[in-house]
Amino acid sequence: MVNEVARELLKRQKAPAPVAPLPGAEETAIQIAQSWTGIILNPAFAPPREAVYVPFHAETGKFDILRVWYPTRLGEVLIAQTFCAFSVVMQGGPRDVNVIAKQIFQQKDRIRLKTSGADGAVSYGEQPAPAAETHRDWMGHLRWWTDGETLGFVTLKTSETPGRAMMGWDAEINRYWFRSYRQAGRDKL
Repeated sequence: MVNEVARELLKRQKAPAPVAPLPGAEETAIQIAQSWTGIILNPAFAPPREAVYVPFHAETGKFDILRVWYPTRLGEVLIAQTFCAFSVVMQGGPRDVNVIAKQIFQQKDRIRLKTSGADGAVSYGEQPAPAAETHRDWMGHLRWWTDGETLGFVTLKTSETPGRAMMGWDAEINRYWFRSYRQAGRDKL
């Protein structure tokens, strides 16, 4: 399903979205998403300043998601973020996953993606974490997949220093990102 959604979004014409003030919760989520984009992506691969982050409330009834798409020299890119997850999807034929990852991500000297398996035409893998690590940052959670036409990466938004916030792949943690700022009293609606 992720692949179908990504393909559809990548096919659409990219008309600039009207600029209008967003409610406070969405603004806060966008600021956080932009910060994580700067932490995870190589600045040369990051969205341009004029790129618009589009909020989707409980997309398909599951998660609050922010999406931004933009052209790069490697092809069109779609970034999607939930509260905990960061995803990059790009169009293109078969590619060396490690070469591409070293071009688009920060900390390229740490990238050593391995293939974990395949399911039909889809190959997938991960970034092996050193056995001695007790806490992994986003790089230690990096996963990838490709179907030969689309290449995708996904990771958890975690830093080298463990924080107080719960981070994980669990659906409940990622469900209501925007609403959580209202509940915390940070939204001035």
